[in-house]
Amino acid sequence: MKNETTIADFEGNGEGLHHFSDLDDNDIWTSLKVWSSHPDKVLSVLSDSMVNRKLFKIEITEEEPPEEKYETMLKQYREKYQLTPHEAAYFIVSDKVTTDMYSEKDDSIDILYKNGMVKDISKASDMLNIELLSKKVIKYYFAYLRG
Repeated sequence: MKNETTIADFEGNGEGLHHFSDLDDNDIWTSLKVWSSHPDKVLSVLSDSMVNRKLFKIEITEEEPPEEKYETMLKQYREKYQLTPHEAAYFIVSDKVTTDMYSEKDDSIDILYKNGMVKDISKASDMLNIELLSKKVIKYYFAYLRG
């Protein structure tokens, strides 16, 4: 909090990394409490929300959230906290997550038999439907500051 730290402090001699590794949870909470009254509105609102346990709400869906939802919430934050659109965007996060439950190439699960033979689980088990397990799953999330 008392030093102006830049990326160069981490890339150069490692002094920044040394100071960073000295931080503990008490330092973080103290900083959040100080930042709660900082003149930077985004920093103060996010810090105050963390201190008062008003965390982000996360909605996970199988369809992309509508753009209108983002715009409506953006407008609410702009009006409530007197923010610019750029500043209000810090209170909303939306993206997608893609996972492959099982990929024979990347995440091979091998079964070792007592006789020393090794087989991929897809070939060793009659009960697994590899086509179902290898299906790509896409989920969308929409996270926003509560209250």
